[in-house]
Amino acid sequence: MKRIQSNVKGRIDIKPCSPYILLHGRNGGGKSAVVHSIELACFGEVRDAAGRNMKAKHHVAHVAKPGEELEAHVSFEGGLSFTWPSKDTYGMVNPISIAMDIMTAGTDKLLVYLLENMDEDHPVKLDYANWDAVVKSHGSYRQGLVEMYKMLSRSIRAYQTKVREHKTVQNWAQATADMAVFRAVQLLLDEDQKSLDNQKELLSQVKNEMTCFVVGALPALEEKMLRYTPEEMDPPKFCWVGKDLRLGFEGRPVPSGAETVALAIALAAVTVPDESDSRHVWILPDRAYDQKTLGNLMRVLRSLFCRAVVVQSTVLPEDYDYIDNGWDLVEV
Repeated sequence: MKRIQSNVKGRIDIKPCSPYILLHGRNGGGKSAVVHSIELACFGEVRDAAGRNMKAKHHVAHVAKPGEELEAHVSFEGGLSFTWPSKDTYGMVNPISIAMDIMTAGTDKLLVYLLENMDEDHPVKLDYANWDAVVKSHGSYRQGLVEMYKMLSRSIRAYQTKVREHKTVQNWAQATADMAVFRAVQLLLDEDQKSLDNQKELLSQVKNEMTCFVVGALPALEEKMLRYTPEEMDPPKFCWVGKDLRLGFEGRPVPSGAETVALAIALAAVTVPDESDSRHVWILPDRAYDQKTLGNLMRVLRSLFCRAVVVQSTVLPEDYDYIDNGWDLVEV
């Protein structure tokens, strides 16, 4: 990262000397203002302290001083630059936010994400007449499962809407004693309800196959994640908590805040696709990192191929020579 400029919570003009940046300062000292500047320019969004995307523009505007038009600009080596606001798409990606969003989403979304970003494939059978055509069209069984899940989910929502509408019309017909309309709508309702039930049954079959596919591929994925797991931390493990699939550790499916970030880094490192001219800007969420964990996280992050890495912390790392390893310490 070459330069960061904005009017987020004041005036910011920083010229880092490395793409690996450690923002260090007390709470309330201005670390988040720098991070928000980068997020706006690179991603077109701002995330709050809990990691939620502040999508609404009237919420985002509040990070500027009253009466000022919010603006942010970030430039990289090689002439690449991004600006907020922009009519163009914001072309950079924060892999950590992608991974953390998936980790906190429901099991279905996690299964879809893993299927979309795995390399493994093996034959899958579905009781669906056009299944072979779906697989051929999308090039693999796992991508076929993803497409079937998405198609059926859309179809079910459409049928549910139609069923509700039919019932609304029936209530009106019953209230007005128009039994001819009531009976006519009943025929439509029966037909759509039958289709809805069939779609739900097929979706259940698809979800079962998705689960079996992913569960079979998880050991290989967990092995890949080990490379990006900090020292002295347990190996990552996908665990079932009731019917929910979660990423944690063996016998401990609910990680701490810092551990969640570490797991998100490892998951993103092996699943978020990248291009040769990297569009990845890794921004660690603001957490209460201890010095040892911070050093271990920075060691992992330094091994990543990316455009930039930004870490914000109130402490400095321990047992890790971050300066000799190419990090730029920015005091705020």
